[in-house]
Amino acid sequence: MDVALLSVDNPHLIKRGGKHIHQLLLERGLREIGVNVHPIYPTIKYDPLPRRYFKYLLSTLLKRDLLAPYQVRINHVLDSLLRTYALRSNEIRASDVLHFHDVVSLYAFIRSGIAIGSLPVVLTIHGYFSREFVDYNFVLKFLEKKLYLMLIDMEKRAVSTADLIIAADSRIKSYLVRTFGYPEEKIVVIPNAVDTSMFTPPTEDEIRSIRKTLGFSMEEFIVLVPRRLVQKNGVIYSVRAMEKIPPKYNIKLVIAGDGVERAKIKREIERLGLQERVVMLGSVPHERIVGYFKIADAVVIPSVTSHGVQEATSLAALEAMSCGKPVIVTNVGGLTEIVDNYENGIIVPERDAKAIADALIKLYEHPDMAKSLGRKAREYVIEHHSYLSYSKRVLEIYERAIALSKYSALDKT
Repeated sequence: MDVALLSVDNPHLIKRGGKHIHQLLLERGLREIGVNVHPIYPTIKYDPLPRRYFKYLLSTLLKRDLLAPYQVRINHVLDSLLRTYALRSNEIRASDVLHFHDVVSLYAFIRSGIAIGSLPVVLTIHGYFSREFVDYNFVLKFLEKKLYLMLIDMEKRAVSTADLIIAADSRIKSYLVRTFGYPEEKIVVIPNAVDTSMFTPPTEDEIRSIRKTLGFSMEEFIVLVPRRLVQKNGVIYSVRAMEKIPPKYNIKLVIAGDGVERAKIKREIERLGLQERVVMLGSVPHERIVGYFKIADAVVIPSVTSHGVQEATSLAALEAMSCGKPVIVTNVGGLTEIVDNYENGIIVPERDAKAIADALIKLYEHPDMAKSLGRKAREYVIEHHSYLSYSKRVLEIYERAIALSKYSALDKT
């Protein structure tokens, strides 16, 4: 079987973030089970920031529309996709299945006009595109609704084109049915997968060696927050939790990630006087983040509901669990579908810094409980989230999509 994998961005260049790592793992897994994979990803060359912002300002002045900068940005991405599709149109047509990994890449394909006949289209939905775009970017409050309506039209057209959809969790499935009226029977929920051979429980010697390399002592209780710094990831609540933990607990918070909330979180750290107890690493490449997972005593995923967006199945949470680490997650989205409270992790209410602090103190004071949670977390991931088993399930969806496509073609004749 020949499968084209299409996406708005190139995971081979980015190599960070749940969606990109998911694509790389799927590509690898499909090849291991004998599928001919054709990654069709663009190489987007962005202008330097000053030039880009000048274009945004110019477009606003010329069009007298405050939404113009976002339209310019989206059009730049769409143009890059259209060029990519044109260059590789023969490869696309020769595929048995087209598998898109976001609504933008599928929307651009619709606009490309490439004739594919009855070639089946599978779409994976990792999140809530329109809401997340507003959440992840600097958007003036009075523009949010207008921008959302512009984006939701793109999302609707892409979703309605798909023959089958893979949703990362059951809430996303409900969102697709409720928002777009997409047929429930054509949506398959498959939580994200993890590379269990890379993210493994470390030995004591390994922890000691990595901590020395990264500049942490063995006496520190390291709490890792591997999150993009955007509103829905709720990183600021993990910072506020540190204020509620007495200094007698030698706990250090390590934040790995970057984003639009960086300055706000940094100010909060300074306001609370936590400069010595909180470390901001910035963005960490995926091949290096594994070291931080291995040295962590606990991992916090403090996601919150923001602009109607909730966390799907967090890859960071699964990677932590695969490393045998106790995770503390909030009670939102797909997180509660992978964590069983006090069985393979701890669930706390969203936006509750005190609850995060209490959970961390409990893990600090009860190391045997922490080890038990971590061990069961690893067992859970091995059983349910191996990238190879994920790829096999996706292959079954391809086969179903092909069968549906052939049936549809016969029906038309």
